[in-house]
Amino acid sequence: MLSTGTAPSLQSSQGLQLAIPMLENRAQRYYRPKLDQLRFVAFSFVFCRHILPADTEAYTSLGISHSLAHYILVPLVRAGGHGVDLFFVLSAFLITELLLRECDTTGTVRVKSFYIRRTLRIWPLYFAFILLAFPFEFTTSDIPLLYYGMVAVFIGNWFTVFFGQVESVTGHLWTISVEEQFYLIWPVLLICTRPRVFLASLVGLFIASTFYRSVLIEGDFASAVSVHNNTFTRMDCFALGGILACCVHWNLISTNSMVRVTLLAICAFLYLLIGWIYSDVLHASTAWVYLIGSTASVLAVL
Repeated sequence: MLSTGTAPSLQSSQGLQLAIPMLENRAQRYYRPKLDQLRFVAFSFVFCRHILPADTEAYTSLGISHSLAHYILVPLVRAGGHGVDLFFVLSAFLITELLLRECDTTGTVRVKSFYIRRTLRIWPLYFAFILLAFPFEFTTSDIPLLYYGMVAVFIGNWFTVFFGQVESVTGHLWTISVEEQFYLIWPVLLICTRPRVFLASLVGLFIASTFYRSVLIEGDFASAVSVHNNTFTRMDCFALGGILACCVHWNLISTNSMVRVTLLAICAFLYLLIGWIYSDVLHASTAWVYLIGSTASVLAVL
């Protein structure tokens, strides 16, 4: 039989054991509704790029002034594809913040648990969509079986890099492939490096990705879709999202309302700038649109 002095001690110990996982789970929660709103903005950009006309005549025929259509509407539609950049920056920001919070709480990152959470969050809907699309497309089109095989193992983006665009309802899943590849390396990179080394690695990743992409574009070594869907050419978005998360988490950066409004205005102008380049309103290399897009995305998150 336990003594009266031992029972409270045991109860306290059991209570502490129960409390620690609860605190860890609470520390891992990082829900910001405004980031969901930002996801909707990113989705809207991409959606509009696919459904709205990207030529001036389509708008002037509706009675819209030529200047408004040519300098504002068409450029914004053409810039819409870079809503993907915002998705990538957001993913890197949120994942990095969650991993840093877990490190602060537990002293490490439970990599296995991280992979399980990502699997349960993404795989069911992802594979359900593929299983619905595959029988129909495989029997009614000439899409190679290799494409579906690569999509099934989350390297579908590399099919378009090496073999070109595929006319498939699953075509947009290339972004999921890039994100899954990002999930695979990010927690390992974090736990294998010290904080300063991790931050320096992200800066190096940003520079390397930007340089590699610029070489491909300026040297005309790859098609536009190959550059757009290449994992390595999109790592600058993930790097910047991770850098922003580190800066916010370690209180290296702060903003007030006026600064936020200013950043948002700059962000809107940068997206317009992307559209001007694509529309030839502004003559510049398309290598710039990716750098501008990732920068605008970071400002939007901030």
